[in-house]
Amino acid sequence: MRPCARILPLLALAGLLCLSAACTELYFLFGPGGIWGPGGTTDRTTTPTATQPAAIAGPLFSARRLDPEFESTAGARVIVAADFNNDGLTDFVSGSAESQPIQLHLRIPGTDDFNTFSIAGEVPISIMYDVQVADFDQDGRLDIAVLVNNTGIIPVVGANKRGAVVLLFAPADPADAVAWQQAVIDPTFFLANDDTGLTDFAVGDMDGVNGPDIVLGSNEVASGGNTATKRIYLFQNPGPAAARNGAAWLGPDFAATFPIISEAPPFKSLRLADIDGDGDLDVVATFPTALSSNIRWLINPLVEAGAGAVAAGNWAGNIIGEQRELLQPGDDQVPGADFIAVGDIDGDGDIDVVAVHQQLGIIQWFENPGPGLVRVQNFPWRVFNLGLVTNGAIINQVQLVDLNLNGKLDCFITANGQMVGFERRNNIQNYWQPFIIMTTNPVATIGRTAFADLNGDGLLDIIAPLDREGITNDQFIILTRLTP
Repeated sequence: MRPCARILPLLALAGLLCLSAACTELYFLFGPGGIWGPGGTTDRTTTPTATQPAAIAGPLFSARRLDPEFESTAGARVIVAADFNNDGLTDFVSGSAESQPIQLHLRIPGTDDFNTFSIAGEVPISIMYDVQVADFDQDGRLDIAVLVNNTGIIPVVGANKRGAVVLLFAPADPADAVAWQQAVIDPTFFLANDDTGLTDFAVGDMDGVNGPDIVLGSNEVASGGNTATKRIYLFQNPGPAAARNGAAWLGPDFAATFPIISEAPPFKSLRLADIDGDGDLDVVATFPTALSSNIRWLINPLVEAGAGAVAAGNWAGNIIGEQRELLQPGDDQVPGADFIAVGDIDGDGDIDVVAVHQQLGIIQWFENPGPGLVRVQNFPWRVFNLGLVTNGAIINQVQLVDLNLNGKLDCFITANGQMVGFERRNNIQNYWQPFIIMTTNPVATIGRTAFADLNGDGLLDIIAPLDREGITNDQFIILTRLTP
């Protein structure tokens, strides 16, 4: 990715500055420059160590708001790109956690503008965490799934909160806001969620029938002395005729609801990917406070044993690796493996994993050992340092995306209101090259970000939620890329 010498001022965006002077704040995220530390080929008294190269300026962007200026977005959290009306143009769905709406942003043909309107909100979407898009009822139209951490509904006895998955089914005309049909998958009327509750979910066809299923991570209150109350559940799609019935996702007498893993340490993040290359989707999950193997994958039995084994919960677990630091004296640990992303980083045809340790500010990638070794029990993957942020910066997002559309995955993070990309260098096992994309001023928490070439110029644009303190000055923005 060719660096530019400056960042274009984002004059079109109220409350956001990306002047060259402002963007220099990002340099303080990183340690000293240079590729190698002490050592050399003739000095055998010291050991060479790798250090991250200094951050460089990234490409130029212009910026504008996606949401209308007259609308007060509050708690902008997530935005997802999809074509909802099948017109060949990229639309978006967004979620906000304070003003609580799920909004659709439909591209207006022949223009750069979007028609924005709400299709759901309020109870049970009181505090939402994430949004996924899929055709759940197989009618050829994209539907929306919303992960709700807290519905605002009184929880069951012994629980601290009540979460849910809310499904929004698209009408024939997605622009008809009142015609979207809502269904609630409410497992927490029998799951006793703790203060953390539901933290992540993913959508994919796990059993080979009836279309997309839902994999959900749940943190629950210990009961009966059992501490293994942090679970990942599979909710199987009941099929086109029943998908719009939330209770049908739970099955008769909840028979279709089962944990594919039960753990003692709290669950945080999950992704779906075909880790072993056998043709079905596996689950990658993190348990940050686990004393060992806090990054794991769960082997889908579909190909080997059929849909019945999937439904029976016969999922074997295996390790990927570890992200934690032990403190001395004693064995107190700094937990890690907070956020993950999956993709073929080294181009060898199998899926690798990127993990972020928030407290230590480290980004690492774990190399899939390949078909011959990936299923060997307790065989740890090789791990490499990808990037590092310092001075207390807290990473709140990691994605793998081909930012310069050259066929190779880059790493995208957000931390302390700043966007940073990492591009691989000649040695993919060494620290990658960090480059500056944007900083926000006033500082905003940047939520789950979307990527799309909106103007067809062959450059990837960035669409991001900005959540600032309070309930004002929050925005969804479009960063249009101007240079390679």
